[in-house]
Order: sequence, then C-alpha cells, then structure tokens
Amino acid sequence: MNSSIKCSSFKMILLPFCLIVCSMIIYIPAIAQEQPPKPIEVAFTGASVITAQNLCFGTFILAGSSGTVTVKADGSREAFPPSFLPAALLSSSVSPSPAIFIVTALPGTLITIQGSASTLTNMSAGSVTLTMSDSDPISPFVVPKVFGQKYTEVVVKIGGTLTISSSTTTGVYGGPFIVTFIQQ
Repeated sequence: MNSSIKCSSFKMILLPFCLIVCSMIIYIPAIAQEQPPKPIEVAFTGASVITAQNLCFGTFILAGSSGTVTVKADGSREAFPPSFLPAALLSSSVSPSPAIFIVTALPGTLITIQGSASTLTNMSAGSVTLTMSDSDPISPFVVPKVFGQKYTEVVVKIGGTLTISSSTTTGVYGGPFIVTFIQQ
C-alpha cells in the first residue's frame, strides 16, 4: 500500500512538470539558417559599384595575321601568338591597365563577377572582340568585415582579352565593357 501512494504523488508532480516543459517548447523560437545579406544597393545606403579605372590595352603592333592581346588583373600584358609585339611604351604612350571597380557591400556578401563579350570599334569601321579574363580578387569572393563599418569597400581589378583578326585596321578602339556583379 505504501508503493501506491508514492506512485500517485509522482503522477501529481509529473503532470504539472510536463505542462511547464510543453509550454516552454511552444514559446521558444526556432533558430534556423542566417538570413542572406541585403542586396547591393545603389543610392543613399553606401552600397555601390563605382568604376575607378577603365580597361586599357596600351599600344601594340600587329606583326602576324591574327591573335590575342591580354591585360591581366595585375596590369601585365601578354600576346598570343608571340608574333604580336607589344610596342615599346614611351612616356607619351598609354600604359596597359586593368579595369578597377570599387564594390561597396555588406560584409559576408558572396559576389560573383561575370563579363560578356563586347565588340570594340574604331573610326574606320574596324572591330575587335573583347572578353573578360581574370579578376583580383578571384571570382567568386566574400566581402570581408571591417571593424566599425557597416559596409566594406573592396577594390576589384579585372583584365581582358582582345581577339584581333588579320582584317583589323590600325587605330584607337573603344566601346562598352559590360561587367555584372552578382551578389548572394
């Protein structure tokens, strides 16, 4: 008889305990995956993409029938086949340089860079094809956190490759170079 008394008192304690635990579980918020960062915003928020320098191939001489000239993200230039001769750069000539963008975004944002092929033209109706080559930082990259700042500025350097044919005429070529920054 003594054991049945202990059992009923245990049941009396168990019921309120279960009610308290169940009510706590109902009111505890679920913790899930972190929300994605806000998109790159252009306006008054401080997040943007600014062109700091245009892509430039400098001066070179076409010594073969066709080929490519590439300016890398580090500013170096190379030609293929080697019969393309980069001209000696004089103090008055234009130096090759990568495109430079300043990307301002929230820390933790994953940014992928995409470039589309463009056609550059000159005054005498000549044309060459421009494609994006490498980037620094290498795409995709994560925007780092800078202590004490809501947004972080990242300097992005992008190189390009000109594809030149034997029918390309001498001159200064220009045109749009479209780069897309995809944030996630």
